[in-house]
Amino acid sequence: MEKTEKKTKYVTLRDIAKRLGISTNAVSKALKDASDISETTKERVRKMAAELGYVPNSFAADLKRGISNQILIVFNDFNNPYFPIFCNKAFAAIKDNGYDPHLYFCRSQFIDTDIINATAASKFCGVISFVEPTVEVSSFFKKKHIPFCLIGINSSVPYIDCVFTDDYHAGRLIGEYFLEGPRTKALYVSDSPSETSYRRYSGFVEAIKDGKSNKSFELVSGNDIHQLIKITYNKILKESIDFVFCHSDSLALTIHSHLAKEKYDKKITLTGFDNLHKYSVLYQKITSIDYNMDEILHFTLDVLIKKIKQEIPLDEYIKQMFDVTLDEK
Repeated sequence: MEKTEKKTKYVTLRDIAKRLGISTNAVSKALKDASDISETTKERVRKMAAELGYVPNSFAADLKRGISNQILIVFNDFNNPYFPIFCNKAFAAIKDNGYDPHLYFCRSQFIDTDIINATAASKFCGVISFVEPTVEVSSFFKKKHIPFCLIGINSSVPYIDCVFTDDYHAGRLIGEYFLEGPRTKALYVSDSPSETSYRRYSGFVEAIKDGKSNKSFELVSGNDIHQLIKITYNKILKESIDFVFCHSDSLALTIHSHLAKEKYDKKITLTGFDNLHKYSVLYQKITSIDYNMDEILHFTLDVLIKKIKQEIPLDEYIKQMFDVTLDEK
């Protein structure tokens, strides 16, 4: 029985040239449809390339020309469903625009220089991030002429575009909802150190103060989610808190689960941010801040791609805020 040659995973120009008995340069020119290569040779090369399963390494060629079609998405939270929902939408939209999305999980609240080594960052043509970069990191991408767009945070870090929601207004909407309802003791709970939390809390506080009500409010925040839930529960229990505004739906639903586990049976209103129920019935419906995630994504990607194509100057840094609404339970 005649032994057949096994096709290698990566077929090179040299492999084709060796089989045809011609130079690698001739193969390269033939595949590029160069005018100084005969049609007969071109046909032979194309036929052999197809037979061997040759796939052009366009990425390597692009890198030589300083071009890439790869876009990096950076996030730092597996537990909050908001991130996989947004990342899933982003992957589809990036592919629809002819680019190749890549995901990177950052283990901290800020992107430091580790990402530069971990991702070979220079190979990407653009970055979409949910995590704020350090000045050093933003300077690296600026130097490499790689556009960087931060979603959800109005950052003061230079050289990056910022696309975010009107978190102050969101806080006011929740504050007004609290004032109009029957609850009397509120708690704002946040597990985020970002400036978004400050804007949400500020709007919440200002709405209550403007209402000149005797209703009270407190703040609880922390990075350790287990400790934060414990502190929140003890406050609810000991101080008869009956209204909780959470930094996210994910946090609100976690608190709801803990209350159910502890068999807490007093009336309490839990509110959040992101309106996760809109994306999946797996998430319980609560009163939440809503916004157009698709509009935010498409605006971000449009800016990023225009900068990649140099249709927008790289040094034209964009800050764009999107409206929010209150979706009551």
